[in-house]
Amino acid sequence: MGRSVTADESTEAYIQDLIKGRQWYIGLIIGQLSSQKDFVLRLARTPEAAEDDVCDESEVGQLEELPSHSKKKKTTQPKSLDKADEQWLAVHATQVTRMLPGGLDVIGIFAVAPSAMLKDSQAKLRQLIYAIHKSVMKNVPVQPPGAVTDRIILQVDSMTSKIVCSSIDVSTIKSTLRPAEWRYSSATRWLRLESAVAVDVSFAVLAQAKEQSWLKNIQTAVAPFCQNVWDSVALVSGEVRDKTELLAAFPEGKRGKDSISVILEDTYNVDFLMPLKRTPDMEEPEVKEGKKIVSVRGIIVCRAFVQWKATIKEAVDAVKTDVIRSLCARCELLSEDLDLTDEASVLDSRQLFDTPVRVFTAPTESGAQICDYMFQDEKVEEVTERIQELLDLKVDPESLEMNCEHPARENDWVTASHSDHSLNSSQDGSKPEKPKLPVYIGLAVSAVVAVGAATMSYIYSDSI
Repeated sequence: MGRSVTADESTEAYIQDLIKGRQWYIGLIIGQLSSQKDFVLRLARTPEAAEDDVCDESEVGQLEELPSHSKKKKTTQPKSLDKADEQWLAVHATQVTRMLPGGLDVIGIFAVAPSAMLKDSQAKLRQLIYAIHKSVMKNVPVQPPGAVTDRIILQVDSMTSKIVCSSIDVSTIKSTLRPAEWRYSSATRWLRLESAVAVDVSFAVLAQAKEQSWLKNIQTAVAPFCQNVWDSVALVSGEVRDKTELLAAFPEGKRGKDSISVILEDTYNVDFLMPLKRTPDMEEPEVKEGKKIVSVRGIIVCRAFVQWKATIKEAVDAVKTDVIRSLCARCELLSEDLDLTDEASVLDSRQLFDTPVRVFTAPTESGAQICDYMFQDEKVEEVTERIQELLDLKVDPESLEMNCEHPARENDWVTASHSDHSLNSSQDGSKPEKPKLPVYIGLAVSAVVAVGAATMSYIYSDSI
């Protein structure tokens, strides 16, 4: 039996608008995968490639370092779909994935073109879907257990409006296309899960360590924290519930396909109990010379969206995914921003670098949201322009939810500075020696208003 794909009815009008353009298009399918049935929230046409972002095969490994907040000069679209730039589509998929809360992913690609062009581009479509999967998975420090590896390929004949939907298993290069059912529905309903997670990760950069980028160092450091998130026990609305239960609760006698409107709750709060890992046989510590201490600290807002038939396991996994994705997205964006600055000047003084704060908006009336990350020096118009470019979605600035997070306040900076000072203070209370290497503090990530002020910071120090 093939996969069943249920798309929000807004996607039908979107496809018809693309057909009216009378040219070929390639883009991403955004939605949620499950064991057999998939849900599509929206389609997002891939913008024309920018000259500085088009790369050859030798640069594939550096895709995650391409700046997503900078404006580039557009290039001309190729004449045929089989000439589509797979690396640019992979970059687009990576940037869009950052803008998706837990539960939502890039689950496939769509192509709108004349039938003859589609027929000649079958091999290219396979190539594109594998390139996207490789790019999106590259920066994920922990892979979710039992993740669905099927992806959707939707082909739309721009002359006849005929739709052909297929699925392919991206876990193996030998996979073949399998027919899938595509249908529209106005009855899709998304349930929302919320959480606020504190992050406090510190690591040392050894003096003799091989030089790595900011991003690689941070990814290595936060990987154990991300693993702890996956290993944690989740409380859903204050309770530990059976993983096989349905998340949604229904009134007595009202459970079933026609009872979506009587779900008792739309929003669920999730808390995590992190495991306390002990090592029974401690090895003798090895002393090494360090040149930097890096701390990542703060509280982040997490949200996830699942369909009304989701189980507790699916819902909890969606929130855990959002914790990891949001943390990694902030680290990536700040690293990209700092890569554009003169690192030598950054090392001259102690500093806190705010990561962008998270903002949300709803692309449809179904209840699901998408997000973006906004630096302090950015304007609201820049956020809406970015959403329009990457998601092909016009957003009213007033619809942006911008008060769920805030940058580090002045007292947060003081707290972080005092913590760093204690690292360099002697036990007898005497004034510490002036460090030989410059010290600076970085990555002050947004705190959560509802939970309280906190900073997430990189603390670089030569005193270990």
